[in-house]
Amino acid sequence: MRPYGTSSADGELDAVLRSEPPVDGATLNGWVALAEWAVPGGEPMLVLMGRPEASLLQMKAYLHSGILNMVWRVYGDAARSAPN
Repeated sequence: MRPYGTSSADGELDAVLRSEPPVDGATLNGWVALAEWAVPGGEPMLVLMGRPEASLLQMKAYLHSGILNMVWRVYGDAARSAPN
């Protein structure tokens, strides 16, 4: 297993997210992704990934803030967007 921050996957995800802003002119300040893997033997393992420059504390804060302050919106489709 690679040490935190040395995977090219974080950089590739960062590039994809930057290429698809939700509105013109928006800039990506940070992001986080949580993935569940099944290791040999079937034991689940959660992996936290984030912007390559982000600290582990910052990524955990994004998750915490996102869950507690959820605002669900489908960009580009006002009919499907939930009210704030």
